[in-house]
Formats: sequence, structure tokens, C-alpha cells
Amino acid sequence: MTLQKLTERLGIKRYPSRWEEFFDEVAKDVKENGCPLADSSYYQKLHDEYGVLTNLLDIYKQAAEEIKADCDCLLFFALLRRAMKDRDKIRGDLAALDMPQGESYCLKYAAIPSLIMCECIPKLYGDMKARNVPSDILEDSIKNAERVTENYMKAHNGEIGFSNFDWHQLLYDGRLFRVKRLQLEFPFRFLGIYKVFENREGEIIALAHNIAVHRDGVPLGSLRYEDDTDSYTAVIEETEDAYIGHPFDEYGKIMREKVTLPKNDWQLKLKAGDPVVSLHIPRGEKFDDATVQDTIDYSREFLDKCYPDYGNKAFFCASWLLDKQIEDLMGTDSNIAKFGNRFQRMQYKSDGMAAIRFVFNVNGKKYTLDDLESLPESTRLEKLLKKHYLDGKAIYEPHGIFF
Repeated sequence: MTLQKLTERLGIKRYPSRWEEFFDEVAKDVKENGCPLADSSYYQKLHDEYGVLTNLLDIYKQAAEEIKADCDCLLFFALLRRAMKDRDKIRGDLAALDMPQGESYCLKYAAIPSLIMCECIPKLYGDMKARNVPSDILEDSIKNAERVTENYMKAHNGEIGFSNFDWHQLLYDGRLFRVKRLQLEFPFRFLGIYKVFENREGEIIALAHNIAVHRDGVPLGSLRYEDDTDSYTAVIEETEDAYIGHPFDEYGKIMREKVTLPKNDWQLKLKAGDPVVSLHIPRGEKFDDATVQDTIDYSREFLDKCYPDYGNKAFFCASWLLDKQIEDLMGTDSNIAKFGNRFQRMQYKSDGMAAIRFVFNVNGKKYTLDDLESLPESTRLEKLLKKHYLDGKAIYEPHGIFF
């Protein structure tokens, strides 16, 4: 058996060439010892020891036994498990990999990512215990991966699957914590396309840096802002006495008129590479302002108590939820608008499709701009977004910070 032959038999057209380096070793080990993750007892043990898989245990156990019974599927499963150990290479592997798929839904293939992700649970639990992470955060965080599977199943008529397997490597690496209503990602380094300054009165100003800007103030190349006529590059100039650059308006657009920040009154507060905590908003739960504030307050306590050495300098978010156009559409009292208004907004080059993907693609249907007329209108937000895009506009994904 060769790797090429295995992938052909599984209908896999693309796979990482580096897997050739350990194929023989893995094949020999599987032949002699099997694979521990392809055994139903593994998931029963996880459930008994860590309280996970409450709603998924039976289907995980069934999937493991089906994988074990198929020699080709078992070998592929073991190869992926081996590749996951190279944490600096796995995302590249996944970008170059086609997962096996049957002609129709097949449990043993569809469950592979969900089962693979379970191997991180004991280490995550141990690492968080060592940091004295509160039990509610610990328990919610080690269940992050199974929630991804549950949400997928809800959107696909009960068929198992795992969305965005590459992005969710953050879970495997222990960089994503579930804290009440939000997910906190760290370590995370602040990006270098703007710098943030603070004066003696506590006022905050961000200046754009090395950004190509459309004449209307949106990063050039964003959806509907591809024309480079009268565009320019925003750069921060630093003199002996001041910082000079292009600030952002309340919508996060870059202003053409420059401002001068005297150094005797303004100092650099946040720059590229500084440690920040990136916020993510899981789908489908209560999102009122009080719940969000309670989560943020609890997050500060959690970081101070359990990760004081991280040195967090700000909370960061990159999301369509921060686009101030949402407030124009839904009003200032909407929960989304209240969340977005917590942040200093800074527009970032965007394909303008994140809102479409999040709001409309909940049932497995992948909508594009060509599908605007057929978008459903079952909720107020769906109706407003559909009209907004049909009017030739878009919702973007600004970056935002607060301290």
C-alpha cells in the first residue's frame, strides 16, 4: 500500500506531499496496534472523566467503530492524527487536503474531524487546571469542539460534520476560551495596519498605517471599492515632536485629512505585535447589552487571575457585527449596534460577504452575490440585509478595539 494508492481508493484528489515522510511508519503502527481514537471506548472514557460529549457520545462511538472496520478509512484517520501533531504545519496540510467523501452522506468519513478534535481534551483540561481556571470556563472551553459539531448537525438535518476545521485548530491549540457569551482567543498579536494613541485626558485616536485607501475612505480592494481612481496610501509620519496621520471616522472609514498628535500630549498605546485578546461571538444565544457587559467584566477578572503573565493590552474584534451600517439599518437600540459601539472602529480590506455567510448560510446553502434575489426574508435582519445588498451596498468586517 502506498499513500497515492490509499488516496485513490478513498477518492481523495489532493493531499500534502509531506505525508509521504511518515506514511510507512503510520501504516506499520496501525497494522500492529490499531488507532486508539478509532475505538468506541476512547470516547466513553472521555465522557466519564471530563463530562464531555453528553449529547454526542453514541454517534461518536458508532463513528469510531465504523472507521475501525474500514481498513482504508482507518489508515487515513491515523495519518491525519499523526499530521495533527505537527502544529506548525497542520493548517498548510488542511489547505492541501481533500477529505474522503462517499457518493452520499457517510458517517465514518463525515465524523473524522469531530473525532480527531477530541484528542486535545485531556491536555486542555490539564493546562487550564494548572492555571486555576474557574470551573465554568474550563467546562465550557473543553466542550467548544463538540458545540461546533452540534451546530453543524442542527443546520444539516442531523448529519454529523465539523465547520471550518482549519480555523478551529485554535481549539486544539488551547487558544480559544469560552467565557459566558463570548469566546476569547489568545495569544493574539495586534496587527500592524494602524497604531493607537492616547492623550492625557484618556482620549483615543487610531491612525491608519500602510493602507491603500479608496477615495471614499474604505480600504482599496474591498467589495464595491475596487476602483483605484484618486486612491492613496495612508502612512503615519513620525517627527521629533509629533505623530501625523489619517484617523478613522465613527464608521471606521479612513479620513483623507491628516491630524497631528503632539508627543508632549499623545503617546503610543497600541502597536503591531502587542498582546491583545481577540473576541469571537458564537451563534445563537442571548446577546443583550447586559449579558455582554457581564461577560466582559468576567473576562477581565479571568485574565487577571489566571493569565496575569500574558499582559493583555486591549480587547480586539474583527466582525461584520462592528459595521456601523448595522445601526443605520436596525436602530441604536439593537443588540448588534450596542455591541459594535463598544469599539473604536477601523475599516479593514473586506470581501463584504461575512454577514451573508453568517446570517443566511445556516442550513448548508452557500449564498453568493449572484444569489441575492433568492435570499430568504424570514427575519427582520434578513430582510434588511437583503435590501441593503440589492441596493448595491455591503456590510463589511471592521476591526475594533476597546481597553
